[in-house]
Formats: sequence, structure tokens, C-alpha cells
Amino acid sequence: MYLFLPVINKGIVYLTKYELRLVVMTTLFIFIFWRFNKNPDNDVFQMHNGFSMIWFLTLYLTGAYIGKYRVDYCGIKKYLYCFICLFTYF
Repeated sequence: MYLFLPVINKGIVYLTKYELRLVVMTTLFIFIFWRFNKNPDNDVFQMHNGFSMIWFLTLYLTGAYIGKYRVDYCGIKKYLYCFICLFTYF
């Protein structure tokens, strides 16, 4: 997988914000929503509970989007964002 990261990084650089958001949302929808809601008993994508190359690529693209288009939260938005993150993790 590490051999392909330079190619993936070049692709991420040339994508617009809308295109990268579309790629991230599509992969997350396919690998999370469809797997857990449509077919919860089978591992259709061979994800092995998150220990696969395709899941690493999904997380890498999500992290690249967050890193490239970081939003600085200030004031009440910062506390609301922290509350949402804590609510999500606990």
C-alpha cells in the first residue's frame, strides 16, 4: 500500500474540494452504511473488522480531506464540535 501513496497523494492534490468530498462521502457510504444496514452478517468487502487495505485507503482519504480543508473553530462552534466528538466516541 505504501508504494501507491505517492500516486494517491498526487490525485488528492489535483482534486477540487467538491470532488474530494464526493470521493470521501461515497467510500464512507459504501463501506459503512451499506455493509451495516444492508448486509450486516457478511463481510462483503473483505474488510476483516477494519484490518484491510481498502479500509486503510478510506481512512487515508478521510484524513487527507480533513487535513487539506481544515476549518478553525472558534467560540461556541469549538465547544459544540468537542461535544459532538465526545458524544460520538462515548
